[in-house]
Amino acid sequence: MTERKLNKFAVIGNPVAHSQSPYIHQAFARQFDVNLCYEKILTNEDNFKQVVEQFFADGGKGLNITTPFKSLAAVCAKRCTSEASASESVNTLYMNNSGELIGESTDGRGWLADIKRLKISLDNKNILMIGAGGAARVLINTIVKKPISSLHICNRTVEKAQQLLNDPKLSASGLNNIPDIKWDLVINTLSVGWHGAYPEIKVNIAELSYAYDLNYGDGAQPFRDWFLFYGGNQANFNDGWGMLVEQAAESFNQWWKLRPITDKLISSGNP
Repeated sequence: MTERKLNKFAVIGNPVAHSQSPYIHQAFARQFDVNLCYEKILTNEDNFKQVVEQFFADGGKGLNITTPFKSLAAVCAKRCTSEASASESVNTLYMNNSGELIGESTDGRGWLADIKRLKISLDNKNILMIGAGGAARVLINTIVKKPISSLHICNRTVEKAQQLLNDPKLSASGLNNIPDIKWDLVINTLSVGWHGAYPEIKVNIAELSYAYDLNYGDGAQPFRDWFLFYGGNQANFNDGWGMLVEQAAESFNQWWKLRPITDKLISSGNP
């Protein structure tokens, strides 16, 4: 059996054709002169558990999980790390030495690393988060540990956003009744950018406001257009390419016990 087949990894999602995870992990592998096979797996909710189990039964070493399966991955894992358990969201799966399927979340650390690179301060800031899915839960648990002023979560289904209110600094609403204050940072966690136009959401955005989209490339274009339409500055818009690379580096380190250098890959941009 070849080394590449022994070192079998993949990203699983729906959609997944746009994913640059194979490109990123191959770039990391070249840093350490290791060989790996990294593929994309498209599936649906009904088959997700079976596909994951078969992947590891066939000798797979690690899976990255993307939209919309991060919550399902947390259920599939035999055990989750504290960070993944707190958010009920998993973006990294691997087998430990005892043969247990472990669920990990590297999204929060990846996002914080990119925010630090971008020199975006969270201190005493009013932050608006759009969406209340698995990615939002991870970021909320990360952000509330920082000395922010407030974090407001808005979602089409208000009840889903309200379920995330576990800290005095948090508030929630629907998409049509967001508090009318100037937001220092607007974070998009919705994946609608890969499917079409951004929802009609009226928000008070200042020229100095920052925007961060967890999507990247073409998937970030609808949110970028929305941000600029409501008065945002193009220079203050950032997509999720840096976060994608940073969270991938965390996953790579979990699997290989090797920490990649990310700067050049981030600065080169989405291929």
